[in-house]
Amino acid sequence: MTEKKCPVDLKPMAEWIEGEDPTGFCRECILGPIVQWYTGELEAHGNPQLAHALNQVATGDDSTYLEICEKLDDIKKEADESLKERLLEFDCAAQTFNPEATPS
Repeated sequence: MTEKKCPVDLKPMAEWIEGEDPTGFCRECILGPIVQWYTGELEAHGNPQLAHALNQVATGDDSTYLEICEKLDDIKKEADESLKERLLEFDCAAQTFNPEATPS
C-alpha cells in the first residue's frame, strides 16, 4: 500500500506568520490558541521548562508575533519525534484554518 502524502505545503511558523492570508484572516489572531496547544502538549510530554519558555516569549511586553513563531519553530527542533509530529499537526491546523468554513 502506498503512503498518502499530505497536500499541505507546511511552512515554518515564522515564515507563515509573515505571509498574507488569502482569505484575509488575521494570522496573529490565531497565535493565542496555538501557544495554548503547544503549552498543553509540552506539559503533557514532560517538558514544563519549554512550556514556560514559550509562555515567557508569548506574554513578553516587547515580544513580536515573529519572535513567538520563531520560538514555536525552535521548540520543534528540540522536541522528540512523537512530540514534534504532534506540534506539526498544530501548525498544519493553524495554517489551513479557514474561518469561512467554521459554523457561526
